[in-house]
Amino acid sequence: LYTFSCQILFNQMKKGKINYTESFLRLWNEVATVLLFIIVFLAILKNSVSILFLSSLIISVVLVLFGLIKLYKIYNLKNQSK
Repeated sequence: LYTFSCQILFNQMKKGKINYTESFLRLWNEVATVLLFIIVFLAILKNSVSILFLSSLIISVVLVLFGLIKLYKIYNLKNQSK
């Protein structure tokens, strides 16, 4: 589903009819990274750790990732104003 939605976004961009902001597209790009982390964590750690630890680990990764995106956006806005 993610791949098909990316193809739809790509086709919209080729036509010049994209209705999404740069921030949305950046976050949408990170969805694949988050899904990859979740899949790998579940595959490797599912039998060796508790579900509570695994959930907190996934949430931590997501929060750090989105925090870094927010910091990049702030940094990028400061550099554009110079």
